[in-house]
Amino acid sequence: MALAQVSIDSFLQLAKAIQGLDKKSFWMSYDAEADVMYINFSSPPQAATDTEVTDDDIAIRYRADEIIGVTVTAVGSR
Repeated sequence: MALAQVSIDSFLQLAKAIQGLDKKSFWMSYDAEADVMYINFSSPPQAATDTEVTDDDIAIRYRADEIIGVTVTAVGSR
């Protein structure tokens, strides 16, 4: 049985970027059709009470004063 080809370098870059984050536990999913990445800091994801959209169209979702998730649009063009 042949093993799938995987670019380990991209996973290593992601792992290094994660080390610098304040929140270490998160769940991430990517919708390739919509080109949107969803990052949630709880499982199951919590409903947001407020959302802030940055100048580069990244939605930061809050519940009370805590960031509960981030939505990144147009991932492929960043």
